[in-house]
This record gives sequence, C-alpha cells and structure tokens, in this order.
Amino acid sequence: MYTKWNNFIFKILEREYDNNSFVWILHEHTASRLSKKISKYKYAITIYEMKKNPKNMKILPSNVKKITQNASLVITPEYNRSHILKCWWNLKEVPIVLPNKPFIDKK
Repeated sequence: MYTKWNNFIFKILEREYDNNSFVWILHEHTASRLSKKISKYKYAITIYEMKKNPKNMKILPSNVKKITQNASLVITPEYNRSHILKCWWNLKEVPIVLPNKPFIDKK
C-alpha cells in the first residue's frame, strides 16, 4: 500500500515542483515516507505527535529527526511541544506554533 502511495507522491513532486519549490509536509509520518525525495526542496514540516511508549522511547520513524533538522521551517501545534522538540532534536530555532484548534465565530 505505501509503495503505491510513495510512487504516486514522487510522481507529483517530479511533475509539479522544481528545485526552487517550497513544500509543506503536514505530518511526521508523511515526511518519513518522502525522505528519499524531499531533500532537494526547501520544505516546512509540521510535527503533531510526541508519543512515547512505556519504555520512554519516542514512537516516531527514525528519520524524522534528521528531516526536521534539515527543514527550512518547523511547525508544532503547541508552545511547550516546540521547546521540547528544539531540545530533543537540537534544532537551530524553536519551532513556530500554529495552534491546532478550530476557529469558532461567536457572532
């Protein structure tokens, strides 16, 4: 299943984007699957998850740290998470916070 998805996305990247394009990756698992192709683009990555298993190991694909370190922009949905990721992964800057909550118009 993932092989078909990867090939589909790789074809879109090659057809629609050039080396000067900016790509925004909306999930850490998507970034992991795109790692073979994404390095030639400038890209932003949104990191949503910071799950840990009972042995205190991060449950994220192993290449997400490197992908995040090489991103032009890192985004998280919460302030504390941004600071934790900067510390865990030795990021140059604290990730930008883009809150993951709906906008409700209270007119």
